[in-house]
Amino acid sequence: MHTPSIRVLLIERSEAGSRLLTKKLTALGPEFLRILHVKRLDEALKRMDRESFDAALFSFSDAAANPMEALQQLRERSPRLPIIVLAPTGTGAPAMDELREGVQGCMVEEEDDPKAVYTAILAAAGRAGGRDALHESEERLRVAWEAARAMVYEMDARTGSAVFAQGLRQLVGYGPGDVPQRRDWWFARIHKSDLPVIEPKMQEASAGGNDYCLQYRVRHKNGKYIVVEDKGRNILDDKGRIVRSVGSVTDITERKRSQDALRRSEQHYHRLVEELERMVERRTADLEKQSLRLRSMAEELTHAEERERRRLAQAMHDDLQQQLVGARFCAETLGSGIQKASLKGLVNRLVQLLNNAIESSRSLAFELSPPILHNTRLVQAMQFLERNMKERHGLSVNMKLEESAEPETEELKILLFHSVRELLFNVVKHAQTKTAGVELRRIEKGCIRVTVSDDGIGFNPEQLGRADSGAGFGLSSIRERLNAAGGNLDIKSVSGSGSRFTITLPLGKPKADVPAGDMLRPMLRAKPDGRLLRSNRKRQM
Repeated sequence: MHTPSIRVLLIERSEAGSRLLTKKLTALGPEFLRILHVKRLDEALKRMDRESFDAALFSFSDAAANPMEALQQLRERSPRLPIIVLAPTGTGAPAMDELREGVQGCMVEEEDDPKAVYTAILAAAGRAGGRDALHESEERLRVAWEAARAMVYEMDARTGSAVFAQGLRQLVGYGPGDVPQRRDWWFARIHKSDLPVIEPKMQEASAGGNDYCLQYRVRHKNGKYIVVEDKGRNILDDKGRIVRSVGSVTDITERKRSQDALRRSEQHYHRLVEELERMVERRTADLEKQSLRLRSMAEELTHAEERERRRLAQAMHDDLQQQLVGARFCAETLGSGIQKASLKGLVNRLVQLLNNAIESSRSLAFELSPPILHNTRLVQAMQFLERNMKERHGLSVNMKLEESAEPETEELKILLFHSVRELLFNVVKHAQTKTAGVELRRIEKGCIRVTVSDDGIGFNPEQLGRADSGAGFGLSSIRERLNAAGGNLDIKSVSGSGSRFTITLPLGKPKADVPAGDMLRPMLRAKPDGRLLRSNRKRQM
């Protein structure tokens, strides 16, 4: 038998959205469903003037700038045309009820539920058919309900009778003539765990607008349970009691399985994320402990090195210098008793060499451990270094020093002093300039920043990392010591345009209740190139 087509006018701006919905709907009823898509309201009105349609799909979210006004124009143009309003994806139950209240006389379905939309189209087409085409419409609807695996019913609450009109066999495996047309028969097939919630929800629907939408499990003829969605309307008497219920039941088992699978997948994903976060936290805690140990070792190394420096300086002062002074005295005494000119010249030369050795030992002892470094604050030690560089090496250093930039430990003060002095020595040896600058500042979250700059010939920092270059050993040593103490050395230089060295170092040791990572983060943020520091980083210079 030839089945007439159902003509549907789809009004939606989105071309992609219309194609997707059309594909899903025609997959449910490919033999008779004909959908015509228009983007604008004026196009829809012109089509309605020229052609007849069994139903209209109106996308409430984007079909028009003023959806309610557009809906009113559609009603006025074709009062008898059933209009199905497509609510936006994810519209909740309260919003759906509010929308139904606002568009009374129209069916409302979610646009991402093609089965519900398809069922609404079939219902609309059934209402639109005239009496002269009753038989043809019934046949058409029968095929449509079967394709949609939906059952149409009417139940009488007073007599307990029921009419299962279409789709019963496709839904639960029974034909209409195989079962008693009784309301109790249907309720007896509902899972006993779901029954207690159905009646109260139908009563709630009667109090809130008569329409209801339920989901529950029904036993199939094969003994297995399927999940169905029951959409209907309660007919009330003048006292507000339910007289009849009319609606349709659709099999949503596969949809529920997909939703359950998605939920399980999301739960598994969340468990994985939580486990990953715990692993990261454990790893971070281990790294923070290692960082604290490394900083402690670095400070102990600095302290041990400075003790050795002081010991050597003291030994040179108390032993070597005294012996050299004694040797000079003996040489001078010997020279005073020699009359021969040639021998006297040799003795005078010996005295001069001893004087040079005494001066060198004094200078070396001073360089090993300047006394001022242990008796003053860092600012005063830097001011001494400024004078020393000028007197001994002819380098004018312009210093800008903040009094608040004072390390909390002796080890950090010593490390900063020696690092700055080594950088100034590099200026003297390599920069080919007589001026340099030093800026000492305290920056955010308990860190010190020292910048050493010059306007000399500059160099290529990339050459420092080459194993065959032989350059940059001092800079590499400074950087490694600073890194071990939780600090950093950043180098910026361009050939012919000078150099800029930036030291960043915490003011003191991390507190017992503060993770090492929290102490390092402000220092990392202060790093000009933004790269993370690693305790196991390879030697760069």
